[in-house]
Amino acid sequence: MLEVISFNDPSSAAMVARVPEEGMGDYRTGTQIVVQEGQTAIFFRDGQALDEFAPGRHTLTTGNMPLLGQFLGKGFETSPFKSHVYFVSTRIFNDVGWGTKTPINFADKVFGIVPIRGFGMMSIRIVNARLFLQTLIGTLGRQYTDDIVNYLRGILVGRLTDLIAKGFTSIVDLPGRYSELSAQLAQALRPQLAQFGVDLIEVNIGAITPPPSVQQMIERAAGIRIQDIEAYRGVAAADALRDAASKTGAGNAAGEGVSTGIGIAMGVAAAREMLGTASPARSGPASGTDSIEDRLRRAKRLADEGLMTAEEYVAARKEILDDL
Repeated sequence: MLEVISFNDPSSAAMVARVPEEGMGDYRTGTQIVVQEGQTAIFFRDGQALDEFAPGRHTLTTGNMPLLGQFLGKGFETSPFKSHVYFVSTRIFNDVGWGTKTPINFADKVFGIVPIRGFGMMSIRIVNARLFLQTLIGTLGRQYTDDIVNYLRGILVGRLTDLIAKGFTSIVDLPGRYSELSAQLAQALRPQLAQFGVDLIEVNIGAITPPPSVQQMIERAAGIRIQDIEAYRGVAAADALRDAASKTGAGNAAGEGVSTGIGIAMGVAAAREMLGTASPARSGPASGTDSIEDRLRRAKRLADEGLMTAEEYVAARKEILDDL
């Protein structure tokens, strides 16, 4: 009976398959191997990669298996030999998702140490089946697609962490530079994946996100149109102090009052910048072209939109009216 060695993957999801899946197969001359389109087959014996076959139907003889024939000697034509075959997919694996399993700690010049997460997609292809088997499969012992992809994802996340740490000082700068960062990531990854016989065709970053508390702070800052770094720090500090005040126990009323007062004062300072009001030390009318009425309306709008607390609004309103 004619023996045929093949691997058919209707899902096209497998990167590599071993035949037989465990142990060794008994093969002899006349055995046929069928390699599907998008596959490469490589014979292994005693841990050594021997002959390689392209797509098509092949009959095993010393003519088309010179390395195995030399390895076995003259007895190959009549005696069975124990070996196994790896079928490696050479198709493009599109839309391979990646993401950070655990947050990356990013040292932000505004918000301090911020745990961020990232996710995106990549496209890869195995271009050197022999090297792929000798490294990822043989050396690292990874045979299943999920294991292989997870390993590659880990390399990607490591490179992304390095690029962010070296190229950025604040998370507010990241969203507008995803394309640039994706290109840098691809450039850094290609040589590293090439050592496994894998070609990185494309990689993109879908999003890099901070925790909700920091995201809300960024949105708040964007909503009140603060453009300079000191103003961002003022908003962050005021929020932090108000949070601390809200968590102070009832048994520490004095401390609570002081913390709340500081928070209000910092909020008023930020409000002064936004509203164009005078500092406490300055007397006389406000500088700039805005009228008292415009400044009062702006303060009321900020309070209505929740961008200023009631205490901050009262203090800012008094500050504006003092200029009359």
